[in-house]
Amino acid sequence: MKIKIILALALVSVRLQAQENSIKITLTPNNDKSVDFKYDKQTPGSYYVQVTLKNPSNASDGPVFDETIEGIHGKLFTLKPQDPQRPIGFSYTYRSAMGVYRPKLKTDFLYIFPYTKNTKFRALESGFVGSKYLGQATPADWKAYAFVTNKEDSIVACRKGLVTEVKDLYKTEGKAGLVSYTSQRNAIYIEHADGSIARYLGFKHGSIAVKPGQVVYPGTFLGMNSNITDVRRYSFSLMLMYIKRPFGETGEDGKELNVYSYIDPVFYDPKLGNIKLTSGTEYTADTNEGIYKKELSKKELKLFGLSK
Repeated sequence: MKIKIILALALVSVRLQAQENSIKITLTPNNDKSVDFKYDKQTPGSYYVQVTLKNPSNASDGPVFDETIEGIHGKLFTLKPQDPQRPIGFSYTYRSAMGVYRPKLKTDFLYIFPYTKNTKFRALESGFVGSKYLGQATPADWKAYAFVTNKEDSIVACRKGLVTEVKDLYKTEGKAGLVSYTSQRNAIYIEHADGSIARYLGFKHGSIAVKPGQVVYPGTFLGMNSNITDVRRYSFSLMLMYIKRPFGETGEDGKELNVYSYIDPVFYDPKLGNIKLTSGTEYTADTNEGIYKKELSKKELKLFGLSK
């Protein structure tokens, strides 16, 4: 049977960029007439913050500042006066997005499949729902996959990372096969060491087993998949992305571009080796010691009975 799955992925740019409530910026004037821009962050992980000065006077820099913040509080930058005898005048706005601004990405990084060993599943390339439902253009590098099983199965992490956000708000019980599209999906966001972000979307309500701030490893149990979009099959989607461009950059049509770019990941397959997924193909999940050794410390490897 030919299957086409279109998942709730178009809103990712809105979801990840609407983070101002998680970040608070404060200003501290200094005796030398400079101004420190400081931040407090309520959520774990890295964030890209863009500060734009409005109607600046006597400012030596700007008007746009693009920064990556990591800790829960700190200094973004110091705005200095052109004339040290006069104060700086300005107002400002800011935007933020989950992730590292223009990270040094490992595009050929090897991932394990997101199911436990020996689980058989079918990989299906997911369409960009914004083009179907919202009239948006599909990003040139759009890539996301649904991982489909015939029964309820465990979802595991594909790579070591930090859990930055967990959303377990939407009930899935009693809704099997009732909708082909919904934005109400339970999700986990994980930041990797190279600044990329994985979004695992489509968990069974109440099954998520990790918390924000927790470090997960390849094979760490995350939760269970769900069958909300198909009564006969269980699935979830995986999307890998990173911040490629600043806020405000526009395309040829003059419209502002999404700050995120998408990754077509390379997976370890026990039979085929290192592969990129082919939509509609069935695969079998497995583990690989070499993947663990790429990012885990000696202490972490001991947890899995491995050594460098």
